[in-house]
Amino acid sequence: MNQTKVFQAYNDESGIGNEDRYTSISVISGEKEILNCLREKLAQEISQKRVKEVKFVKVTSYKSIIAQAAKTFIYSVINDFAIFKKLRIDTITVDTQYLISTFPDYDKGQKLEHMYYCLLAHIVRQWNNAQWNFYPDANSKVN
Repeated sequence: MNQTKVFQAYNDESGIGNEDRYTSISVISGEKEILNCLREKLAQEISQKRVKEVKFVKVTSYKSIIAQAAKTFIYSVINDFAIFKKLRIDTITVDTQYLISTFPDYDKGQKLEHMYYCLLAHIVRQWNNAQWNFYPDANSKVN
């Protein structure tokens, strides 16, 4: 494995702790310097648009300022970074209704931990790197 570069992984959870049918975890990962560059670019966009944060749940209109910032974010991630294999976005999704009906002893907390394990192990294999900084969702149900 590559020992010289430090990689980072930032994640976000969705459908955790509520009655949503699907639970998912998404992780954006890459070299520390690349993700710092992306962060600076996004901070500049947020500052220019004068919005506090960009949450896709808050995009209510195609022409809103938040929607414009979100489009810039997506464009930048894909066209400036992902297309050149400088970062990855990986997602795992589970149908919780299927799990509950198939496995009567289903434990959502254990399944979430297993989802993290599967996703992060995959990401580490893809980058083939041993030095990582992990930044979990601030509201994560996993310690």
